[in-house]
Amino acid sequence: RATAIAGGPKRIDKRQARVAVADYLAAAGSAGHTVSFPVVDGETLVHVRVTVTYRRSMLGLFGLDDTVTVTGEATAHALTGP
Repeated sequence: RATAIAGGPKRIDKRQARVAVADYLAAAGSAGHTVSFPVVDGETLVHVRVTVTYRRSMLGLFGLDDTVTVTGEATAHALTGP
């Protein structure tokens, strides 16, 4: 971080980013995810895709599936400040 604040390149610690994502999602009750690090215009980004399956017990009474699987994804870039 100090290097980036001083005007140097912003570097993402990929191992640490993967651990942070896994820890956050585990605390939120989700385990299915992927983490990638695309490079756009020379900048490494963090891209997270999460898959969650919800149990819908009441909808089964109306002939709908008891579960539904949803996915979400987001991409972020490193920000620094003094």
